[in-house]
This record gives sequence, structure tokens and C-alpha cells, in this order.
Amino acid sequence: MARNTIYQGGTIVALDAASTVRRADLLVEDGVLRALGGPFDGPAYREAERVDCTNALVLPGFVQAHVHLSQALFRGLAEEADLLPWLERKIWPLEAAHTAESLAVSARLGLAEMVRSGATTICDMGAMRHAEVLARTVEASGLRAVVSRLLMDQGDRVPAELVEPGARGLEDAQAIAKHFDGTASGRLRFALAPRFVLSCSPDLLREVAARSQEHGWLVHTHLNESKGELRATEKLLGHGAVAHFDEMGLLSERFVAAHGVWFTVEERELLAERKARITHCPSANLKLGSGVCDTRALLDEGVTVALGADGLPCNNRADTFEEMRLAGLLSRLLHKGKALTSESVVRMATIEGARALGFGDRTGSIEVGKRADLVVLDATGTSGSVLEGTSVYDAVVYQMNAEHVRSVSVDGKRLYERGRLLFADESEIVARAQSERAALLRRAAL
Repeated sequence: MARNTIYQGGTIVALDAASTVRRADLLVEDGVLRALGGPFDGPAYREAERVDCTNALVLPGFVQAHVHLSQALFRGLAEEADLLPWLERKIWPLEAAHTAESLAVSARLGLAEMVRSGATTICDMGAMRHAEVLARTVEASGLRAVVSRLLMDQGDRVPAELVEPGARGLEDAQAIAKHFDGTASGRLRFALAPRFVLSCSPDLLREVAARSQEHGWLVHTHLNESKGELRATEKLLGHGAVAHFDEMGLLSERFVAAHGVWFTVEERELLAERKARITHCPSANLKLGSGVCDTRALLDEGVTVALGADGLPCNNRADTFEEMRLAGLLSRLLHKGKALTSESVVRMATIEGARALGFGDRTGSIEVGKRADLVVLDATGTSGSVLEGTSVYDAVVYQMNAEHVRSVSVDGKRLYERGRLLFADESEIVARAQSERAALLRRAAL
């Protein structure tokens, strides 16, 4: 018999084309959203599991469209630095010191925090060595995800462990993709992840473009994050990264680039023409002193914009609520009365993020036929209550935080419920993280 779950008594914030917000029950059958309305009573539903959503908002789960699970163990180890020195002096040496075991522990630590703040889908940058370990850890967690193979075949002041011939990295990527792309009933996708323009040769980028087109794989990278990166790119290539990626054949609907802080009007137009996607990472951009992405300008041009927390050493949190709040505030700072609406921000964290990652037909909104990737937010208490006259979108962006997450489900399977992780032992995750971090620091000798 089908396994039924009824989300009962909540306010559905659907993020569909009609911007549906209504009090209704939600019927889930074998992980699929089957009906919205209710009440679902009678003999057919007698054995259904019921999730109490009284005084709660029910939303599609949040999409973290740019994260670095490999860096979760590095939180607090790379403070007060600009992007390139931050990479050279801290992040790259720490990444080079990873083992398969420390990577797995780092991934579990990051995943636990993201689920606690309502994330159901992520796009991870992956790793060069032991990337399959990250993919296996994500698969076991139950989250929906894009898993990636990081690629770097050049770069100044990069540890030898993080530079490899492009052919070797692509061969390993092919093997990982064969195992994970489209697996777990379509819950996982694969991406090639050329780190950024300075770390990848033209030959490597051309081959990435060719394989992306051949196999339908995403391309996950960083783009125009800091002024220092722009200057180094101009010095190396004589032109900007957007034009270079386009020349290499990379810009397409499969191209998902983090940051996009410094675009010219012409670059935004080209990104829109090619249907490339940008992931806005406001906390990381501020903490590294990189600047402020003009999301309003990107959206006005027709570019799909998602949200991401980036890595924990350049954010220190993996909290979707924090990114939504900052995205709204920074847009207000840039554009005053023409700033992004709160609904636009929530869409970036849900349906637009899902579309950016190629999951828009499966998740990102509450619609019959989509997968049951859901977050239930407690709307009680001094900060959570949505009082009369308050938009639910304003409440989610500016009032609520991770403490309001009551329940998180992917494919109808609950991963978090009322303060407790259900896919892992949180105390064990923290204990392992402590021991693995100590060992990693010894290996890195920083």
C-alpha cells in the first residue's frame, strides 16, 4: 500500500506561479505531493501519518545553491582576510591536508547545520581528492543535491596536492558521475566544478564545456567575486572571466556560478542571453570584503538568481534565513524603493534555486506532482507570530530564523523534527569533528 502522510492545519506558502498562500492540508503519497486542500479523512486515510502544522507555515524546502562541505571543519580558521590571500594562506593548505575520513566528517557537520536551518537541496563544490566520499556522504544523508568534482590544473601559490593534469581530474569526474548522476531516484545530480578562472587552463575549460554539453552535467564555479580576482584575471587573460568562459563555450543553462559581485552591464546581458545562473552569497561576500552583488540588476536582465551560504570559513554559518535577510537588506541599500520584495527573496531560496540546479520540475514549490521536499516553520512566539497585516514573506525573511524550523523532509522522508536530527547522531558528528579537526591542523602545520 502507498505510504501516506498528511501535513495538517498549516498555512501553505506554495511559491508557485500564482503565489498561493492558504490554510490547507497537504497529502503526501510515497514522497510525492498528491493533493492540497482537505480535510483528508475517512477510511482511505485512517493509517496515514499526520504531521501537526497548527500555527505553522509550510514551505518548499530551502535550496542552498553554493556550499563547500569540505570546508565545514575550517570554521573560524581563516578570519579577516580578502579572497585571494584567504585562499592562498589558509583554505588551500587546509584543503590539501584533508583525508577521506576528515572530508566525510566535514560533510556531515555541514549537512547537519544546513538541515537544521531548513535546507532540503544543496549544490556542493566537491573536492579534488576523495570527491566520491563527499558524494556518498550526501547520498546517505537523504538531501537532494548536486555533487561535484573540483578541478584545478594551474595557479600561483597553490599546494601541489591541489594541482593535477586536467585529463586526470576529468577521468575521475567521469567515474563519480557514472555512480551518482541521476541516482537515488533522481535525488542527485552531478556537476563539473572548475574552481575559478585563475585555476583552470583554457584546455581544461574547453573540455569541461564539451563534457557538460555531451552528458548534461552542470558546471559549478566561482565568478567575479572580488576586485583582486578581476585584476588578476585581466593580467592573465587580457579580458574578463565572463568573456573568457563564453569563449570556452561554458555559458549555458547548465552554468551555475557563485557570487557575481562585479559585473558590467554587458556581462549581465551576456549571462542572460546564454541563460547562465548566478548564486548570490551575501554573507560570504561581506565577510571577505568582496562587495555587494546587485541582484536587482541581474533579475531585471532576466538572469536566474539563487542563494547560497558558501563555505563556513567565509561565513561561519550555513543558515538560509541569514542569507535571505541579508539579500533583502543589501538590495534595499542599493535600490531603496526599487529593492527586491521579500517574496522575490524567498523565491531565490526556493523555486529559483531549484531551477538554477535543474531541479525545478521536482522541487522548489508546493505543487501536485512534485516531490515532498518541505520545511515547516513554527509561527508562534514573540518573533515567529505572523500577526494580522504582516506578509508571510516578510515574516520569513525578516522575522524568523533557524530556531523556527519545526520539521524538514525530502522525498517525504523527515530528516529533522522538533530540534532533533533524524538522519544522524548530532552529538557524534560534533565529537568526530573535534578530533578530526585537531588532526587536520597538525597535518596542515599552519
